[in-house]
Amino acid sequence: MEADFHHVNLFCTLVGDTSKARKGTARGHSQVAVVRADPAWQANIAGGLSSGEGLIYAVRDNRTMIDENGDETTLDEGVTDKRLMCVEAEFASALKSPRGTATTVSAQLGRRGTPEPPHPHPPRPARRDDAHISVIGHITREELTRYLDATEVANGFANRYLWVCVRRSKLLPEGGNVPEEALRRWSRDLADALDFARRQDAIGRDPEARELWKTEYPRLTRAHPGLAGALLARGEAHTLRLSLPLRAPR
Repeated sequence: MEADFHHVNLFCTLVGDTSKARKGTARGHSQVAVVRADPAWQANIAGGLSSGEGLIYAVRDNRTMIDENGDETTLDEGVTDKRLMCVEAEFASALKSPRGTATTVSAQLGRRGTPEPPHPHPPRPARRDDAHISVIGHITREELTRYLDATEVANGFANRYLWVCVRRSKLLPEGGNVPEEALRRWSRDLADALDFARRQDAIGRDPEARELWKTEYPRLTRAHPGLAGALLARGEAHTLRLSLPLRAPR
């Protein structure tokens, strides 16, 4: 997008009634399909957004030191797989402290979409390059309206997230299971999409999609007043990410 690179990782927060919306149950089923498509992904799931520094540490580069004789010593081997999915089941905790967790995490998550230029100063204790971070949060409507204050709206933290309204659609006294054939199909499609994505440098639009984008772009970028307007301020960026299909071209 002009001179910037936009990656397709998403930050989503599920908003629903506590224990009734089945926020965690829904993630459990989809996670089975993801792990089948990429077994190594399981190790990249972490709970809790402790701080911006903690986020960097989870995807840190290796650190070395060169002594006065020119010999290099490894201080920290770092992390090889820079993919990380943060699952915050109590997302309200990231909003309760405007000068703590939410602020530092906001600052770091805000940089995840565009690669940073080389740092002009000596390396800090922990850095990361080419990290791919995504976030899934859970929060109730009451917590959201109480703790999402003007600070988080103004500093761009809130509109980096997709706020997803979730409700339980069925009453299943004995729970529900996804049919095995459906899981196999989803996992196969996802594995194909991952294989396709790993072989791409950039993905563009075909002529039909380009015309649709031109038609919808004014509506997506239109300013809206109030809290809803602040949360929708990055509508075009979210739509761009969501427009990529799950099924890879064959």
